[in-house]
Amino acid sequence: MNHTQVFVLAVQETLKNWQILRIAKQQGFGGRNVNEKEDWLCTSVVQIFQDNDSVYPEELGDFISEALFNEFDTVVEDGSLDKICQTLCRYYSSCKSGDSEQVVQSVRQMVAAATASSNVQVHKVENLSDDEDDDKANTSENNLHAQIMQEPCDSAMDTDDKPPKVDEDGWEVVSRSKKK
Repeated sequence: MNHTQVFVLAVQETLKNWQILRIAKQQGFGGRNVNEKEDWLCTSVVQIFQDNDSVYPEELGDFISEALFNEFDTVVEDGSLDKICQTLCRYYSSCKSGDSEQVVQSVRQMVAAATASSNVQVHKVENLSDDEDDDKANTSENNLHAQIMQEPCDSAMDTDDKPPKVDEDGWEVVSRSKKK
């Protein structure tokens, strides 16, 4: 696999395993053509890197933010967009300099973490009783925005040894860090 192919794969896996985009897809925010929209987003991000001598995370973030809003009716306010853009820029730089093995390893770790995270979430949903499931269906759209904004994109964000706060619906409440 050459460096360009590694970068394309890294973009696809990073975006497709991004918790924000996964939740938006699961909730039908992308409409009927959600998979085609996701593929378009991945292809467009790769194209941005191919067409420009230098890509800055902030500019990439502006593009992805607009695409998420227009195509997936989703607004990202949890800080994960900045992290995703920095990661993609780092992947591109590594692939361009010939260090694609590091990118492959990083993508493998990210996919494994995302898979583990999604398995926990699926298990949680399956344990709801029928009454709870009906209640969740009635309020899921109203609460989804808040849930997306509160869930971290990965578990590495939690650096405290304190137990997580959990609301009455079983969702972990995440507060913005005061450190920058």
